[in-house]
Amino acid sequence: MEAAAALRRKPGALYRKLRDLEESTGAPEGKQKSEALIESLTDKDSAQEAYEEMQETFSSVLDEAMETPEDFLDLRTLQSCQKQLALAGNLSREENYQIPVEINGELTAINLKVLHGTGTGKVNVTVQTEEFGRITAKFSLREQNVSGYIACESREGTVWLQGRQEELESALKGSGEDRETGSLVILQGREVGGEDYTEEEVNGGEGQQTADLYKIAKAFITTLTA
Repeated sequence: MEAAAALRRKPGALYRKLRDLEESTGAPEGKQKSEALIESLTDKDSAQEAYEEMQETFSSVLDEAMETPEDFLDLRTLQSCQKQLALAGNLSREENYQIPVEINGELTAINLKVLHGTGTGKVNVTVQTEEFGRITAKFSLREQNVSGYIACESREGTVWLQGRQEELESALKGSGEDRETGSLVILQGREVGGEDYTEEEVNGGEGQQTADLYKIAKAFITTLTA
């Protein structure tokens, strides 16, 4: 429960701690694995394989740090990181990913959910930054037509996203053959819709759209972190 609450409240804190640990050893392999993960968002198998490799790298970093903790408080922090990392790994098997990213130089974590319906697939993204606050995005794919809504709670972040709208539309259109981009709305607000999902969305199986959904996610995340 504590690990879940920590991931939800401060999703980037885990990866900032891991980055600090890596920098102290001079081996930024976890950063490289995180970047490789984003590049691997082309289908489910590639994404999950890359996620597992990233997890293994970060787990090794924590295991090494646990051997010589600075003090009791540091030990508790490392133990909390282990629990959060394990939880993130479990969630990834359900196509619910925590992905470390840098946005405008700030290290944080994106929560990506890929949902399969019988006719419409969905990609939901949430990220929290100090500069722009909370950003949420929801994309829907039906018969090679992708549409989306993006919300940012700050005015500055909304303007920043609107400045990338043309680039994002181009990336979304290029994420699949014969792809058409429908409406893409960027607005100021806390989030787009709620967090409730229908049974069909969660258990709708995996159709031919699966790879397309991952490519849509990659297009958005790549644009966000460029």
